[in-house]
Amino acid sequence: MKKFETKIIKVTLPAANSTVDSTSIKMPDGKVIGIAVVDTGNTNNELINLSILNNGNEVLSPSDLSFSKQQPGGGFLNSLRPVDFSGGYEYNVRLTAYTPSRANDVTVQVLFAVVPNQELSSC
Repeated sequence: MKKFETKIIKVTLPAANSTVDSTSIKMPDGKVIGIAVVDTGNTNNELINLSILNNGNEVLSPSDLSFSKQQPGGGFLNSLRPVDFSGGYEYNVRLTAYTPSRANDVTVQVLFAVVPNQELSSC
């Protein structure tokens, strides 16, 4: 079984905004292999896209939050949304809504699963 580290960032999309970028989060060296999200405040089940950026460049294209929610079965790593980008860099999470405002702030917590370099070399 692969050993992995997790990093978590929280980002809030204010009710009056349609887009927000998180503060940056530094990933450990290695490979980011999965993400999962938990969200609160999206009471109207509005489509809100999540994307991940490195220096303003998308490393994960925008898609609705529901595509990144943890799925049942298969163990923890298999329940995450698969991704494949390098660790060791700073990343930002961007939330983008299709409507200019909503009744509530929407807060999203994003978990990143990172396989460290030493684990990658032993595979």
